[in-house]
Amino acid sequence: MMIVSIRFLRGGARCVLFCLASCLIVGPISAQSSHTVNSVKKATAFVKVKQTGMQGSAFCISTQGYFATCAHVVDGVAEGENVTLVLNSGVALEKEVLALVVRKSPELDLAILKTDAREAPALKFGSPSKLKETEAIMVSGFPLGDALAFGRDNPAATISTGKITSVRSDGKTVGRIQIDAKLNPGNSGGPVVNKKGEVVGVAVSTIVGSNLNFAIGTDHLNLLIKSARVEVDKIEPISYGDRGKPLEVGFELDYLVPSSRKTSVKAYFLSRQMDDREIKVIHLGDSKFKVRGVPVTGHSQVDSYSIRASFIQSSGRYTHTSTTAICDQKVTVGVHQMMLSDISMILPSRQLVLGHQGQEYRGVIVGLESIQKLNDQRKTPIAMKNWHAIALRPVRLAREALGLKVVVKDEAYTSQQTVNVPLVGSTSSLMSQGSPYSSGFDPYAGNPELFAQDKREILFDGEIYDVAWGAGGRYLVADIRSQRKLVVVDCAAGQVHGEIPYGAENVTFGAGARQLLIAKGNRVQHWDYEPLAKSGQSAPWVSGHILGLSVGAGASQIVGVYYDAIESAGMYRFEFRDFKTGKLIAIDPPSAGLTKNLHFSSSLTGHAYGAYTNAYSSSGKTMVYYSGQGGMAKGEYGGSGWLSPDPLGQYCYTSFKGAVLAGYQQSSQRGTMKHPAFIPTTMTGLVCQVPMPDNGREAHQDLSLGLYDALRHKSILENAVDLPEFDQSQLKFKFSQTPEDPLTWNKRFFYNAHLGLLCTVPLDNRTLIVRKFDCWQYLKSKGVDYLYPLTYLPSLVSVGDQVTVTLKMASSSQAPLQYELVEGPDGMVLTREGVITWAVDKSAAGMTHPVLIRVRAEGGGEYLLQHKISSQ
Repeated sequence: MMIVSIRFLRGGARCVLFCLASCLIVGPISAQSSHTVNSVKKATAFVKVKQTGMQGSAFCISTQGYFATCAHVVDGVAEGENVTLVLNSGVALEKEVLALVVRKSPELDLAILKTDAREAPALKFGSPSKLKETEAIMVSGFPLGDALAFGRDNPAATISTGKITSVRSDGKTVGRIQIDAKLNPGNSGGPVVNKKGEVVGVAVSTIVGSNLNFAIGTDHLNLLIKSARVEVDKIEPISYGDRGKPLEVGFELDYLVPSSRKTSVKAYFLSRQMDDREIKVIHLGDSKFKVRGVPVTGHSQVDSYSIRASFIQSSGRYTHTSTTAICDQKVTVGVHQMMLSDISMILPSRQLVLGHQGQEYRGVIVGLESIQKLNDQRKTPIAMKNWHAIALRPVRLAREALGLKVVVKDEAYTSQQTVNVPLVGSTSSLMSQGSPYSSGFDPYAGNPELFAQDKREILFDGEIYDVAWGAGGRYLVADIRSQRKLVVVDCAAGQVHGEIPYGAENVTFGAGARQLLIAKGNRVQHWDYEPLAKSGQSAPWVSGHILGLSVGAGASQIVGVYYDAIESAGMYRFEFRDFKTGKLIAIDPPSAGLTKNLHFSSSLTGHAYGAYTNAYSSSGKTMVYYSGQGGMAKGEYGGSGWLSPDPLGQYCYTSFKGAVLAGYQQSSQRGTMKHPAFIPTTMTGLVCQVPMPDNGREAHQDLSLGLYDALRHKSILENAVDLPEFDQSQLKFKFSQTPEDPLTWNKRFFYNAHLGLLCTVPLDNRTLIVRKFDCWQYLKSKGVDYLYPLTYLPSLVSVGDQVTVTLKMASSSQAPLQYELVEGPDGMVLTREGVITWAVDKSAAGMTHPVLIRVRAEGGGEYLLQHKISSQ
């Protein structure tokens, strides 16, 4: 149900206008025959929108399965997507069917749905222009939606009666009809019928506290029914360099019913760099057309992203930086030709150019005698010899936004369609990344046999400097810096798995689902867990010294990389790179103030969210995340609205959905312990929480672990597991006040629900404790009903992939589970056993596909798994 409050002030009174979707029985219906009433009720369907939770009404307008409703009822559902229609709702012949949204006009607030069902009778249209005030009408619909289901899943249609009180026309068509028949939320989209049983309007809104109710005249519904829908042929990707060459695209006008109205057709190319530019439309006969034109012309043929150039002068003691946005351009270094967008750093005095992967190009630099500033036609001379270094980075790594818009206009109505023109070339080459089917996206390393005891303690021969959790939490990687080695612990076996000495130079590391990454200098080495051994040769990833790597414990796809781009010049960068190749995927939005000591982490499941804090001098706390298809976004830390920012700004963790879950400092109210560390538990938001110690200032208190639902923002159970190793009576906790300490509070805990293992690193920094804890059995013993997925879908696939995922659920019910694919890409199939298969073909390239899966336990709960998959 949708309620839109639009406030009017009339004579000092405040009224609220509601968009509706149902009706109540009001007054006698003697003016209507029982046959008419029955026909109208059978033609009226209950609308359920799974994507948004909206409910409303619709009615059959054609025996070919077409239904009409209001656009706000299906708000959030695009043309070509499905909603659910319930025919004969609330009675014995009830039937749920999928209905495709084939027309949608927010301007008219009307939509047309198409279903394969044919049993509903079609209602005839009357003429709103012939309506008279006081004429009797009735309205059919579903007031208050399923709130009036009365013991059933769906409500029965109800009828309200009344009369016309006003007919509002623009002289050509009747736009609004005012009635006194009672309307309620749930009526939107229901038919308003005259005494002949003809539809004269579509119920749409009411003003609360009055008897003013409104319907859309069927004149407007006819406009939508007779309008053309533009079907554009698939546009094959064009190369980045060819976007200034002619492009030919075909399209067709699709009508629900034949139209004799005069129609004009125009087309435009769209670009960020220019205004809409009209191109020639050629009529091929019947309803087929084509356009031919140049997508981008003249000065607009610059990259859709600009280059942020930082010109750096360094005297050894002081560093001066001048930053400006410039357009991309070609340069030559020795015998190598490249674009500025391919370059990370230029060192003029050394005749050295560094690429984004740390490649070195030496020779005379030609083509950079002048630059073109963004939005400036002129060339600006530069003297490279005056600069110690020139640091370059794209403002965005994203395909240029090219589009084609087709506008169809007749004497009564205008419709349009806009599609993307896909580009491949220099920008997209920076964005491609390994498919999870080549790099491994399973967050768990098999099903190993667990150690026999209930708890194991592993003692290290030195103090732990930093840790990372890999293989979904099965392996702990600990940096014992005093011993110059990494120690890998198999938590499932409860013993040390192996050691990796790293010598005199410090390393940084990240642990993924299948492999461990170790960075030394600007080079990265892959290590397999089983057996623990190097995989391939180390390779340069960046142009400077790597300060930090961040990989989700269940991810082997995207890595957050933080590095010193120019040593001693204070030029630090944060980027997302491909796990397998180190290829640049997305780069931090340029901003001043990145500090050397940066804390960040990745999501458990590899959806590539990263968070870092104390990164910008302006805000102090910032969250960045990779948003798919090469995009990167930035937001205030704690911006989800239900968690406050950490005062220290260094105890950050990212959840499955990207919300920052953090350990927080002590609140101003002394003695409280309200600020827990949240530990990812499943793929879907069930997390463990551990309160933060009070720095020894308050009474001693043991810590315990509880269970928390991060999606619903509520605690499920507290004090599930006592953690005596954090008893402050045994050890006064010296809480780190400096950002240099990498072993932050959230890193001390990991819970692997798949294996039922809770791992902790106590405050002595020398011990790992692994204990068995089955959270599902514990919830069941406490009488808590639950239903959570234990597996997830990949966030990125490539054309040619054969996707196969078996959904596994943790359920308190022993009853069989029912799986339903409510929405997904073309070709995706979900079996009754929960197995998803999808052959990714070329038609899916460059798109983001919403996926909605409903899982039900017989006699138990329901879970809606919402996800998005990007395809490349």
